[in-house]
Amino acid sequence: MAIEITIQKDTENPFLERRDVKFIVTSDGATPKANDVRAALAAKLKVPDKNILIEHIYQKMGLSESDCIAKVYKKSLVAEKNGDTKDGEEVKKSEPSGDAPIKEKESDVKAEPIAEEKKDAPAPEKQPEKEVKKENPAPEKAKEDKKE
Repeated sequence: MAIEITIQKDTENPFLERRDVKFIVTSDGATPKANDVRAALAAKLKVPDKNILIEHIYQKMGLSESDCIAKVYKKSLVAEKNGDTKDGEEVKKSEPSGDAPIKEKESDVKAEPIAEEKKDAPAPEKQPEKEVKKENPAPEKAKEDKKE
């Protein structure tokens, strides 16, 4: 698959130590894969493909063109995931050995039944009910008068 790249905008971002690149990819057939676009952009910009992050590939409907956005970092993205870099070389963090104890999952730990805890706990004391004052005693007297 032949990929042709036309850079529209290349902005330096010194605070984040990267370049923001907007470009158009022209390809034969279907939308190119991100890995293919990354390799073609790395060749065009003359940087390692490990330093490029393809953010978006927007395919134009009915055309063999795609609008793309990429971030080109000064340091390798693989090195940032694994650890710090030292003089441009990748430094991989050490992995734990097989002798480390295995932690139990929370789902493997058996929980005590809740029903047993409720039996042991004292029952809450009931408070005496307050007397409700009747605001309108007149209807009761009227009922008594009617009964007589």
